[in-house]
Amino acid sequence: MRNSPICGIFATGLASFYEQST
Repeated sequence: MRNSPICGIFATGLASFYEQST
């Protein structure tokens, strides 16, 4: 799962959500 693209998408989405939340 480490090399799965889903991990990158999830990380990007999480970072985007965190930036909007702050």
